[in-house]
Amino acid sequence: MEQDLNLLDYLKVILKWKKFIISFTGSVVILTVLACLVIPWTYRAETTLLVPSQTRGLEGLMALSSIVGGSTMNTPTNAPTEISQSMLGRTMNFMDILKSKTIASMIIEGLNLDKYYGARNKNDLISAIQKKLTVKEQKGLLKIYAQDRDPHLAADIANYSAIVLDEFNKKGNIQYARRFKNFIREQLAAAKIDLDDAEEKLKKFETQSQMVKMSEKELLSARLLRDVKVKEAIYTMLMQEYERSRIDEAKEELFFEVLDPAQPPKQPYFPKPFLYSIIAFVLGVSNGTFLAFFFEYLEKLGIKVPQIDYEWEVKWVTRKKR
Repeated sequence: MEQDLNLLDYLKVILKWKKFIISFTGSVVILTVLACLVIPWTYRAETTLLVPSQTRGLEGLMALSSIVGGSTMNTPTNAPTEISQSMLGRTMNFMDILKSKTIASMIIEGLNLDKYYGARNKNDLISAIQKKLTVKEQKGLLKIYAQDRDPHLAADIANYSAIVLDEFNKKGNIQYARRFKNFIREQLAAAKIDLDDAEEKLKKFETQSQMVKMSEKELLSARLLRDVKVKEAIYTMLMQEYERSRIDEAKEELFFEVLDPAQPPKQPYFPKPFLYSIIAFVLGVSNGTFLAFFFEYLEKLGIKVPQIDYEWEVKWVTRKKR
């Protein structure tokens, strides 16, 4: 019974202060809506790109690094590793590239944003463009987000960012392909020297092996023949990689593929009036109910709490109708 009485007491308090709770909640909702109308709306456009896999090139570089490291070439063994690490870092840092000053300047010049915003200080405009851009990369997809008060401009910035990023990476690909081709060419020349040297040693051994015992002759011959085969395999692989590098250097295909170009958003990204109104309603009811119980507690302590009188409102409305 005590629990039932307590629940009834709670209900009585709510009914007693219902006008206050309703007024408080309504005020919170109205103020929230007005704030959403006053705050400048920001729109967010999204472009989705497909990032091509760099696995084949990186695996080839790492394999080449291990082979070169175990061979007898007279060239730096860390060169392929440095190239592969630089390529890996370049493909994994799209976020840093897109938000760089270079890319921001290209976007400003391409879209004539300095005239659109009327900015006098280019550095400030670059910083503003950098803040407008957000990049997320996951599972081979690159999402570029651009925010602006103009939904059409937000879409233009997102789409043009993809174009600029593609051009930047295309130039980088050509540079890396040229470096890789030069490296392979150097390794190919060294491999040819090693192969010729191994073949010469095998040929010389075969002509001067009469003085060597049969058991030692078979062992030395097998070692020299194996060395020739290893050098020949390295030379063949380097020749294939050199031909591939020449083809890659000549390529000018797009680095990215646009899956979903940005469209001017219809709804603002910030603020969200409908969502914020619901949140304001929930907070208004909860906080209004809490204040109602707090006021009821103050009254029990003998402290007078001014209650809202709605009789004057009813009289005022009645007079207006007359």
